Amino acid sequence: MAKDTHSLYQHGTLALLVPGLYDGTQTVGELLQHGDTGIGTLSGLDGELIIDQGRIYQVNSAGAVRHVSADEKVPFANVHYADFQAAGSISGTDYAETQAALLQALGSRNLFVAIRLQGTFTAVRTRAITKQQPPYAGLAAMAARQHEFTRASVSGTVIGYYSPQVYAGAVSPSF
Repeated sequence: MAKDTHSLYQHGTLALLVPGLYDGTQTVGELLQHGDTGIGTLSGLDGELIIDQGRIYQVNSAGAVRHVSADEKVPFANVHYADFQAAGSISGTDYAETQAALLQALGSRNLFVAIRLQGTFTAVRTRAITKQQPPYAGLAAMAARQHEFTRASVSGTVIGYYSPQVYAGAVSPSF
């Protein structure tokens, strides 16, 4: 049976995370029944979740990367079945120029689009929040205490989504 590569599955919403609803309500194994590529977070807002070709990784607040087991839970995640098509190359640009090039390539700002960039990046900046315990503080308080990491000359894959402005609240709009 063919996988639906035109649908995005979202578990939870940004609006649920904002007041501090960080308890996981779906296992990663259940999440993978809806897609093989995506992003999210683990219970307690525990770092960043990256799903690439069915492989699940977590970047924790120390910047360490590990494989995630199927029984761990998520309060929020987006996944889809990937069928990426090469759309060209981007070189010698900074983050703002990369965003502009991607927006131009999208053709419409009214559609969700999965983005997968592969290459060597001059610099990569990531962030992650330390796992929280109940009672949870709101997302704004957590974001103010997030850990940021910058690495130079990184070869790898970046996965994300473009989300239209009209869906603010369900998701964070833009890239």
